[in-house]
Amino acid sequence: MNFRCPKLLKDARSRSCLMRVPGVCCGNSETSVAAHANWSDYGKGKSIKAHDWASARACFTCHTWLDAGAAPREQKRRLWHAAWVRQLAEWLRRGVITSAIELSNPDPQAFAKAIAQGLIVVYPRASRPQPQE
Repeated sequence: MNFRCPKLLKDARSRSCLMRVPGVCCGNSETSVAAHANWSDYGKGKSIKAHDWASARACFTCHTWLDAGAAPREQKRRLWHAAWVRQLAEWLRRGVITSAIELSNPDPQAFAKAIAQGLIVVYPRASRPQPQE
């Protein structure tokens, strides 16, 4: 069963785009939502979205590029992963997640294991979501 957290998805709305695809990004934060990973190592399966922790904020045009654009899969993966690393850093800074492990370049399987072991906690009880930027 994949990790679901509606608060993480809601947190992505109306914030600045973290994908920033060159030549694609519209920069309109009002269209930003959580863009889930499109690869099985992040929990993606046939008709199954990746884990909610495997998402990075993206504006409408970047999200569309990720899901339906003609770019090579490796380019999409590289740009999405960079956005995810920025997303994790922001979540840590804002207290949305806490982590007992290094998250500067996380491996998705290690991340999933750390969540299951309680080494990464999403919305710790002592923390509340910060106001939108």
